[in-house]
Amino acid sequence: MPKPKAPKTFFMDAPNVEEIASQLIEEHHRHLVNAKIKFLKRYGNWKAKGKTRLGSAEKVSEKHKYLTGYDFIIIINGIVFDSLRQQEKEALVDHELCHCGVTDKDEFCIWPHDLEDFIAIVRRHGLWMEELKRFADVAIEASRQLTIFDYYPEERQVAVV
Repeated sequence: MPKPKAPKTFFMDAPNVEEIASQLIEEHHRHLVNAKIKFLKRYGNWKAKGKTRLGSAEKVSEKHKYLTGYDFIIIINGIVFDSLRQQEKEALVDHELCHCGVTDKDEFCIWPHDLEDFIAIVRRHGLWMEELKRFADVAIEASRQLTIFDYYPEERQVAVV
């Protein structure tokens, strides 16, 4: 018996994501006011390293910028996004906008996450880097806010990149 095929992946324009992004750019990402950003939703299975991927931000290559006019493309997992509460939608879009940066030479770039480490290292060695300490302080302050796991309790492994 043949193996069932996975549903096809498809993309759609995302005006509701763009609307959220416009407010966030005005309030928190002023460096992106003049950036041309294409917002898409992606439907279909989307995993990275075994974890559900929530979104991605990419700087458009010079060739594709010439063809499209865009500086960045932000892709949001439509299946997840459509089930989130407004506050969580805003957090996801804000996260992807944080990747969209501007260099000292006024060129667009992709910024990495502020923090990267392993849970096992923190368990064994504590808050050994200054950015871990700052992150922990902010996490404690924010711990009373709702999380995406209120909707996806079985999906404890997600990838936001």
